[in-house]
Amino acid sequence: MLKQSKNRQHGKVFISPAGRSLPFKHVFHVIISRMSSSSLELHLIYIQTAIKNVLQTVDNMKRRSEEISLALPMIGTGGLTDWRLQSCCNAASEAIWTYLKANSHSHIRHIHLVNDNAEITRILRDIFQRHEHREGPPSKVRDVPRTHSKEFEYHTKGLKLKETWKVQKMTDSSVDISKYFDKISNSSKDNEKRGKLKIYGDDEEQTFVSENCGICMCEMTDPVRLNRCKHTFCLECITGFFQTKPSCPVCGFVYGKIYGDQPDDGTASIYIDPTSLPGYDEKQTYVIIYEFPKGKQKSFHPDPGVEYEGFKRRAFLPISKDGTEVLQLLKRAFEQGMAFTIGTSRTTGKEGVITWNDIHHKTSKTGGPTKFGYPDSEYLTRVREELGCKGITDE
Repeated sequence: MLKQSKNRQHGKVFISPAGRSLPFKHVFHVIISRMSSSSLELHLIYIQTAIKNVLQTVDNMKRRSEEISLALPMIGTGGLTDWRLQSCCNAASEAIWTYLKANSHSHIRHIHLVNDNAEITRILRDIFQRHEHREGPPSKVRDVPRTHSKEFEYHTKGLKLKETWKVQKMTDSSVDISKYFDKISNSSKDNEKRGKLKIYGDDEEQTFVSENCGICMCEMTDPVRLNRCKHTFCLECITGFFQTKPSCPVCGFVYGKIYGDQPDDGTASIYIDPTSLPGYDEKQTYVIIYEFPKGKQKSFHPDPGVEYEGFKRRAFLPISKDGTEVLQLLKRAFEQGMAFTIGTSRTTGKEGVITWNDIHHKTSKTGGPTKFGYPDSEYLTRVREELGCKGITDE
């Protein structure tokens, strides 16, 4: 249904109607790379991002039914028969737990994990039985530097400070969104009753032609067409959807700004390091120092009022054309509160901590992809894709 394209982004979700002969309303399609094309650690991040994006998309649709049931296959496990199955199942279950805990008012009431692999079923049964007894998901624990560890500290003395980023205040959510869509006349609506779903060409050319709204799946009332991606919805449905997330629920095209739940008192300081990164000879380096003071979770976090520890991390980018462009995208992600979140640490398994929000960073200069360092010729492309999944693009 979807044509191959270099513009496809990991974790991006597409929606299509299921048709009248099937006992459900929507089919969600999510993009994820094959295991063979990425390291296990990166693949686990892709699994969690894909599942979180699917759950968020389902919730954002705000169907008129009070309860939503979701059949979810074990994304990212196709073809695996060895020990990696355990890691993938752990990552998937953690993504589900983390999302539902952070979204206590979710419309999702039932999640049916479906697969045709008896070993996956056994692993999932064990994981959820442990969770039921409050043991929590198994985690791979490693020693990670503490906030004030001398080993972690990256000495910035003598480096030139380029700029400092801060989180921007969220703009008024009641802003008029009528500029993003055009009303459809009755004659246009009649013409559109000739087909169902048509997705063709690249993202910019995709068109949704249907007599039914892509959100409520009922015949459209007061229909409107989004003016960039051309998908059509009931005015009431798309207005309610945009109040939660200003993006098309069918193709994910972002209209306006999306804001995350990153603590708003953090800073990012950008320094210029005259030395080069492996793979970028004769290039200088951007050093990003992220820092958050300790604080208390707010109403939109998993456990409002509970304290969290301070947080300090570093990241590296080459000072090249692509590296500078990625730096500007990371700046927008940070300012819109999307670079970090409060949840479960993937490295320690500890809950209620500031952690990366599915935007991969190079926290080491060396060591290659498996050590979160360089050289890694595909990194800048991957991180663009991850940022694109959050609506942070060059456009």
